[in-house]
Amino acid sequence: MKSNADSASTDSMGQWQMPQQADEIHLSWVAGPPQMQVFRSFDLYLEGFREEAASLAFRSQQWGMLLDPRRLTIEQLTLTQVGDPIADTLDYSSLAQRWSSSELALNVEVDGQIYRAVGGPLPDPADNYNYSPIHIVESGPWFQHVAIYDLDLINADGAKLPAKTWLEIRAWGDRCTFEWFVEPESQQALDLSIRLKADALTVDQSAKVKSNRVFLALSFADESAQPINDPDPVHITVAAQNDYTLSEPSVAYSELTDAWELTIPKQNWENDTGAAFNEAYLDRMSRFDLKLENPTSEPLDLSLRFIHDYHPIAGYVPMLLDADGQQTGIPIQNSKNWHSLPKQPFPYEGTWINQTARLTLAPHTEVDLQYVVVHAQWQGVPASSAAQLSLVGWGYNGFWTQMALGSWGETLCLQPGRTMRRAFITDVRPFEMLSNQGKKYDWTTNVGGGDIAKIVDADGKYITWEGTVREFEMIGPNLSHVRVKERSRDERMQLQIDTYLPRSNSINRSYFKVQLDVLEDLAFNELALFQLGSDYYNEVESRKIAWGNALGMSEVASPKAAEWGRVMEAVPLTGEQPWVSLIDMEPETNRRGRGTRGMVVRDFTANLSGKTISKPWLVAERTMTFLNAELSLDPKVKTLKAGDRIEFTVELDVFPLTADSYYGANADLKQRLETHADSWELSAFEAQNQQLQLDGEAQVFPATYPVKATAATQQFTVESRSSMDIVCITGLSQPGTWQLTELIDGEPVELGARFTVEKDPQVNYDVATQSWTAVLSLVFPEEASRRTFSLKQQ
Repeated sequence: MKSNADSASTDSMGQWQMPQQADEIHLSWVAGPPQMQVFRSFDLYLEGFREEAASLAFRSQQWGMLLDPRRLTIEQLTLTQVGDPIADTLDYSSLAQRWSSSELALNVEVDGQIYRAVGGPLPDPADNYNYSPIHIVESGPWFQHVAIYDLDLINADGAKLPAKTWLEIRAWGDRCTFEWFVEPESQQALDLSIRLKADALTVDQSAKVKSNRVFLALSFADESAQPINDPDPVHITVAAQNDYTLSEPSVAYSELTDAWELTIPKQNWENDTGAAFNEAYLDRMSRFDLKLENPTSEPLDLSLRFIHDYHPIAGYVPMLLDADGQQTGIPIQNSKNWHSLPKQPFPYEGTWINQTARLTLAPHTEVDLQYVVVHAQWQGVPASSAAQLSLVGWGYNGFWTQMALGSWGETLCLQPGRTMRRAFITDVRPFEMLSNQGKKYDWTTNVGGGDIAKIVDADGKYITWEGTVREFEMIGPNLSHVRVKERSRDERMQLQIDTYLPRSNSINRSYFKVQLDVLEDLAFNELALFQLGSDYYNEVESRKIAWGNALGMSEVASPKAAEWGRVMEAVPLTGEQPWVSLIDMEPETNRRGRGTRGMVVRDFTANLSGKTISKPWLVAERTMTFLNAELSLDPKVKTLKAGDRIEFTVELDVFPLTADSYYGANADLKQRLETHADSWELSAFEAQNQQLQLDGEAQVFPATYPVKATAATQQFTVESRSSMDIVCITGLSQPGTWQLTELIDGEPVELGARFTVEKDPQVNYDVATQSWTAVLSLVFPEEASRRTFSLKQQ
C-alpha cells in the first residue's frame, strides 16, 4: 500500500514546492519573560513587571529585529542571513555586536508639537496580577502577531496627548508590517508617521498619513528593506465538501497579514449532550477543495491563512492533502483562542481559530489540494494535536502551548517562559474519564503542574530561563512534538525540552526528552531536574509517594505535611525503568473528573566532571500544601562544571481515579483500575510494559527507523507489550515514493487491513532536512506483540 501520494500526485509536486527553512520566523523574550508569578524568598526578586526583561526578538534566516515594546524602539536590526536563527537569538550577549543599531519612530504632530509613543503606567499587580501590556496574539513557525498596549504620547516637554494608542506587528520569515493606531479624545484625524531607520544597513523607510491609523509594510528579502509590493496575481478558489458547512468559504487578500485568507464559514455542530463534544461526531472530518493557480511566468511564494468560524476547539488537526486525498506533509501553524474578560475587553480575545501555511507555485500551473480538519478521531482513535493557545482575554500572554487527545478538553499544556505560577507543565487532565458532571467526552479536572530544570543558585536566587524559542515539529494526528530551547540567566546553561504526546487507546501518556548543557561553572543550593507538581502548580492531593523499577515497588512513604519545603530525604532510583507514583488521594477529593499521576524515567545520563551517572535521585516536597516528586542529582553534588551535560527522558502518566469513571474501550486498563485504582501498581505496569523494541533493540521514545537510502527494499521488526505504540520512519526523500506492508507468514499485507486504526500513517515534512517522516501508530494485542514490516522505495 502506498502510505502517501501515488505516482500521479508525486509528479504533480513539480507544480509546487514545500516551504523552505528560510520561510520560518521565531519569536522570543530574549531577556525574559518580563513577568512571573512568584511567592517564595528565592524568586521574589522577579516580582512585578520588569521593564528590562520585556524585549522581544524576531528572527528568521533572512532578518532579525530586537524590539523594546515598552520604550517603543527597535534597538537592533539585522538583514544578514544566518543558518541557525535560533542559535543566533540565544547568543544574546553578542547580539548587539552582530546586529545593527536602528531606530523606530512613531510620531504624532498636533499644532506644531511632536508627540512620541512610549510605554505608559501599568496596573498594580495587586489589582490585576495576570495583566500584560504585550499580547502575543499568534505565534508559530510561519507567522507572528504581537499587539502592544498601555502606550502614552509624550512631547519634548513631557506633556501628554489625551489619546488611546497601540501598535501591532505582524512578521513572516521574509517581511514585516507595522500598524499603529491613535484614537484621540478630540476624535480628530492626526498627522501620524512611522519611520524605520538603520544607517549601517542603508535602511530608511517610512509612512505618513493624516488619519487615526498608519501602516508600514516592509520586505526583508535579499538583505534589503523595501516596501512590500502589491500581491502577485493568483487565482484561488475553495469549496466545502461537507453539507454541515452552512455556506461557501470565501477568499480575499489581506493587506494586514500580507496573505491570502480563506474564511471557513459556520458549521453545524449540534450538541444537546451538555458535554464538550457530541459523541455522534467523533469521526467527523471537514473537507474543502482548494484550487491554486499561478498565471505568471515566475514561481509564486504563497502564504495562506484559513480563518475559521467556530468548531470544537480543544483539539483538532489541520492538514493539506493532494488531489487524491493523500497527505502532503505541508507544515501548518495552528493558532487559536477561547478566552474572554467582559469587564476588560481587548482585540483578539474570544474564540477564534487561524491556520497558516506556505508553499511555492511553479509558473503557469494549477494545483488542486484539499484542506482537511480532523476534529476528534483519526482512524477511529482520538487524535493527538498541538497548537499555540493565545491567552488574550486571560493574561500572562506568553507562549502557552495546548496539546490534546480528542477534542473534549486539554490533555497537556506547556508554558515556555513559565510566566503563570512559574511552571513549565501546566494543565494536565485524565483521558477518557467521566467529567465532574458525569459526562463522556467532556473536560475532566485539572491534575497538572510541573517544571523542568528548576535551579536555585548558591546565593539563594532562582535562576530564570530566558530567550525561549518554541518549535512545533509535529501537530498530529498520531504524534505531536513541541521543542523548546532556552538559556539561563547569565548564559551559563542551555536547555532543550522535547515534548511528545502520542495518540492513545488507554491513558494520557506524554514524554519529556531533556538536554541540559553547562557552559560555565555553576554552584547551586537546589536542583530539580523534573518536578511532578511544581512549586506553585500542583493540583493533586496525594498523601503518599511510592517508587520502584521494572521489578516492582521499592518503597512507599507518607511524608508529614508542611507548608513549604522538603519532606523526604533524597534516595537513589535504582534498577531498570525506575518509576515514581503519587497516590492515596484525600477521601473527600475522590470525585468524578479526578486522576492520579506517575512518572517513569525511560533513560538518564549525567556526564559530570568526566564521570557518567546513569540514575537520578528522588526527593519530595510539600509545594504549598500538596505533595510532589522531584528528580535530582546525588545531594553531594553542589556544582555543575563547564562541559557537563544531563540528558533524560521522563514518561508522564495520568490515570483515571476509578474504574467506574473510565469509559474508554481498553478492557485491560479497565481491569487494572478495578483492582489497583489510585495505587503504585499502575505506574509499575507502565514501567514494565511501555517500551518498544526495534530490530531487537530497546528504544527510548519515540522509536525511530532511519530509512537506508541505498536499499530499495528493507525490513524491520517491532516488538511491544503495550496496546499501542509509535514508530517514526525518517529520511523519506519524497512523499509518494515509498510503500509499507506488514509481512505475515512471509506474505505482504496492506497496512490497515489487519488493524483499521493503522490505515493512514501521519506524514510530516521536515523543512530543516528537506525530507519526510511517516509516523506509524501501531497496535499490539496479545497475538501481535511482534510484527515485521517491509518498506519499498521507488
